[in-house]
Amino acid sequence: MNHDDLRYKGKIPNRVELDGTRVLVPLGQVPSSGSSARPSNFRDAVLAAVNDAVDGTPANPETWPEPVHVAFANLNARNPEALAHFVRIYGTSGMFFDYEEDTGKLIVDPGKVAREQEEFRHVWDVRGAASNLNIRGGTDDLSADLSGGVVKLSVRDLKTFIWVSYLIDRATGKTEVCQYSRCPRQRYFLKVRSDQQFCSTECRSLHHMKVWRSDPKNAERERKQRRKTARKKRRTSAAL
Repeated sequence: MNHDDLRYKGKIPNRVELDGTRVLVPLGQVPSSGSSARPSNFRDAVLAAVNDAVDGTPANPETWPEPVHVAFANLNARNPEALAHFVRIYGTSGMFFDYEEDTGKLIVDPGKVAREQEEFRHVWDVRGAASNLNIRGGTDDLSADLSGGVVKLSVRDLKTFIWVSYLIDRATGKTEVCQYSRCPRQRYFLKVRSDQQFCSTECRSLHHMKVWRSDPKNAERERKQRRKTARKKRRTSAAL
């Protein structure tokens, strides 16, 4: 299976509001399980029903700036502004919210997102990856089309789409964690070469510099060079 055989049927909210630390998503209708479920219990009935209730347009993953599973893994989930930006681009999941009945809005909870992300990162990390995964979803979240001899999946909830997208890339050996421990860019990334260990040439250079400096002899050479450069600058300034 590849990404061409996976479809996302969620929505992108038309509006995402940031109210202090709360990320709010206005709904176009009362969430429902398809029958007479009340807003207070619809989470247990159908998690993916949030996609039907969101006031928004159908998502188009082809227009996203990067794959959603990469963006989610690298998201600063506890930062409300970063989370709001993520929701504006990719939408939200039935696993990430609380429903505010008074205002009819979803509250995307940074704590819930961070806890889901922690589990996701643990699996992505090649040193702690599990071989058997149980992806929790709602009723009718995932459907399969077996016509034509090829399995094509349709997913309604963003969390499920994130996991399935990740598993496709993991199966082909593309998922990797940048080996520079202080990676400032994209710690969780997709490899373009089988032997790639760093997300960028910047992180590769920083890692090699860190290793070089870990040798006391090299560290002393660098200190001597800095002192030499400083003396040269002082002499130049004095001459002017």
